[in-house]
Formats: sequence, C-alpha cells, structure tokens
Amino acid sequence: MGGAEAIVFGGGIGEDTPLVRERICKGFKWCGLMLDPESNQRTINCEGRINTDDSRLSAYVIPVEEGLLIAQEAIHTVWQ
Repeated sequence: MGGAEAIVFGGGIGEDTPLVRERICKGFKWCGLMLDPESNQRTINCEGRINTDDSRLSAYVIPVEEGLLIAQEAIHTVWQ
C-alpha cells in the first residue's frame, strides 16, 4: 500500500467534537488531507466522511461503543 489511506475518528471526542477533528486534520495537510468544513460540522455522533473529494487522504468519523468493549473485556477477564 505504501502509506496510510485514511484516518478514523471515534469515541466521544472524535465523534462529537468538530473543532478537535479540525485541529488534528490541520496537522495532516502535509500528506494531502483536506478537511471539508461543512461535512465536519454536520457529522456529529454519526458515521461519515469529512474530507474533500480532492483529498489524497480520507478522514472518517466512525461511532464506536467503547463502553461495551470494556464491559466485554472485563467479563472475559473475570470468567477466565
């Protein structure tokens, strides 16, 4: 593949905070990530692509259930 194809934002801050995503994406301009400000603002707590069509690196918001994953790992640890 020769490099990254996308970055993914998940979890509470990554899913719900466009300002944080904007600041992080600014640091990826060197590798061709171009943030779509409108998509970034409207993609809150839902799945979506937040980069421009001409961006070389994709950026996605993907909701995750980290609380559920933690609970599953805790149950697995207790029942071993």
